[in-house]
Amino acid sequence: MRRASLILSLVVIIAIAAGCSFYVPPQPDPRLRRLDWLVGDWSTSPENSASATEEHWMAPSTASMFGIGRTLKDGEEVSVEYLRIAAEVEGVVYYAAPQGRLPATPFRAVEYGPGRAVFENLEHDYPQRIIYELQFGGAIKARIEGEVDGELKSSEWILRRIR
Repeated sequence: MRRASLILSLVVIIAIAAGCSFYVPPQPDPRLRRLDWLVGDWSTSPENSASATEEHWMAPSTASMFGIGRTLKDGEEVSVEYLRIAAEVEGVVYYAAPQGRLPATPFRAVEYGPGRAVFENLEHDYPQRIIYELQFGGAIKARIEGEVDGELKSSEWILRRIR
């Protein structure tokens, strides 16, 4: 009886060890690794968190990387936007859901890589383009642009790492 118990214990230990040694965590899609520079917590005003625009991007773990953007004014949240960048069969797509509106609006990557990403949806009212550029010193310039009533309109923010 004692010998059977010992053998059973050894089999369980070996099975557990074998299972642990073969676990391979999911790997991010290589296309999203080209956007690693975007991962982190960013703010237009790191020294004054009561009035700022922030973006928080998680590292990709599989075929998506998730983010959230928010704007604060005098300590009050005035807008929230849920964000996702997905590596899909037809390419890399940025999804934006301002105020949590669904379905999220897709913007296809027309350029992405180390230090610069441009996403575009020419059918969208405004913006039609979302652009992120890594700046000298590690800041990120975020820009939205597009046509409104035949005129080019744009807004941009300089985001600095807060964490």
